[in-house]
Amino acid sequence: MNPKKRILSILLSILLMLSILPTVSLADDAAAPTISFELADPDADINPGDAFAVNMVIANNPGIGGLQARIEFDKDAMELTNIVTKTDDSTFLLNQGIFTTNENMGYVEPGSGTNFGWIDITGISANGILCQLQFKAKEAAAEGSYTVALDTTNDFEMTGSGDDMTAITPNTTSCTFYLGTPKYGIFARSGEAGAYKYTEVTNTDFMLNTASDLEVAPWKDTATLVFMRGTKVIEDAQWKIADESVVWKDDSAAEEAGTIHLKATGSTPGSTTELTVTSGDTTLKCNVKIANYARAITNASMKPLYGDAGYVVDRYVVSTSRKLNTITPMTDVAGNAITDTANAGEITWKTTGGQSDMRVFVNEQGELESLIQKTYSYERCTATPVVKGYVDGVPVELEGNTLNIYLNPQSAEALTVLDANGNIVPSTREVDGALYPVYTIPADGVRYSDGYANSAILRERRL
Repeated sequence: MNPKKRILSILLSILLMLSILPTVSLADDAAAPTISFELADPDADINPGDAFAVNMVIANNPGIGGLQARIEFDKDAMELTNIVTKTDDSTFLLNQGIFTTNENMGYVEPGSGTNFGWIDITGISANGILCQLQFKAKEAAAEGSYTVALDTTNDFEMTGSGDDMTAITPNTTSCTFYLGTPKYGIFARSGEAGAYKYTEVTNTDFMLNTASDLEVAPWKDTATLVFMRGTKVIEDAQWKIADESVVWKDDSAAEEAGTIHLKATGSTPGSTTELTVTSGDTTLKCNVKIANYARAITNASMKPLYGDAGYVVDRYVVSTSRKLNTITPMTDVAGNAITDTANAGEITWKTTGGQSDMRVFVNEQGELESLIQKTYSYERCTATPVVKGYVDGVPVELEGNTLNIYLNPQSAEALTVLDANGNIVPSTREVDGALYPVYTIPADGVRYSDGYANSAILRERRL
C-alpha cells in the first residue's frame, strides 16, 4: 500500500495495535456533522502573489476519532503551502492526537492520495476549527472567483470516536472567494444551499421563461439574483423592478439579505423590463427578458423536392448541392405549438460525417446545405437540430432527433420511408432489371406505403 495515498490507514494501524474494533455505518437517525471552509480573514482582499489562509471547520460534531481528506482547489491559480493544527495565535482541534500531512505538500490529483490524515484514541467532540490550510495565490493567476472544497469521493475517511469507530459521511460547504480587486456585480444564483454557484449577469438580457416544467425541459420561470462585491453579499441592497407586469418579486420565497427572487409565470414572451439594485452610492442595472423556449425538437424532418409535406423517415438521399428544406415543428414547455419562433430560443444545427468536398453543413443563415463535388461514391452525414436557451444565466442546449442524410450523386433523390410498424417501405421499383426510385408522397396527411400503385414516379433515373 502506498503510504502517501492512505495516510489514515497507517494511523489506524497504530490504533488497532491497542484494540480491535468493529466498523459500522452511521445510524440513520444520527445527525451528520458539517465540515465547511472559511477564510481566516473574511474581510481581506486577496491579490496575485498574496498568502492567505482557509480554516476547515466542523459543526454538529458527533465525536470523531479519525479523518483523512483530499482538498480540491484550482492548482493553476493557487498552491497549498502548508496544513497546520496550531499557529502563533491559536490551537486547533486536530492538534490533539496524531496529525500527518502528505510529504508532497500541494495539489493532489483525484484518486492519487490525500493531503492529510489524523487519528486520536480518545477522539474529539467539540465544534470549531479542525485545522488551517495555508495557500499562496500565484502571480499569474487570473482575476475571478475561486473555490476551496472537500473531496469526499476520493480516499476520504471519517470515523467516529468511541468503541464503534463508526464510518461518517459529513455534509460539506465550500469556500468561494474573489482573487483580485473585488467589483460590484449582479449574480444569478443556482444550486443548493452550501453549494451555490454564481453567474454574473452581464450586459446581455437576463432570460426567464414564461413557464416551467422541469420534467420535460430545464427552462425556468423563476430566478434568484444576488448583489455582491467579489464573493460577498451586499446585505443592504435595495431592488426595484421597472415593470412588474413583466417580472415580479416571488413572495413565496424566503427573504434573504442582498437577494431578490424573481418570477415570470405566464408573462408575455418577448417583453422586457429593467431591474435596478442600489447600495449607498453604487447602483447597477440589468434587463430581464421573457422567453418561450421550445422543448427539444423531436419531429425534425426534410421536405422532399416534390410535394409539400415533411415527415420523419429513416433516411434521406440527396444527389445535388443545394439548400435542404428542413422542417422543425416546435412546442413549448406547456405542450403548445410555437408559432412565433422569435422567443423560442436560438435554433441551430450540429452536423457530422462527410468530407470537405462532400458534406452537409450549416450556411451563414443557419440553414442546412449539401455540398457534392464528387461524381461517384456516397457519404453518410447526420444533422441534429439544437435549441439553445439560458437557465440562471447559463447557456443550455437541448438536442432533437437526428436526420440521416446520404449524399449520392449517382442516384435520384429519394426517401427511405417507414410505415406505421417501423418497416421500411420499398422506395425503388424494378423495370427490365434496372432499379428506379419511387417517391412516396402523403396526401392529406396520410402516408401511402402499399407500393407502386399508390405512389408517384417523379423521376425515371437509374440508381
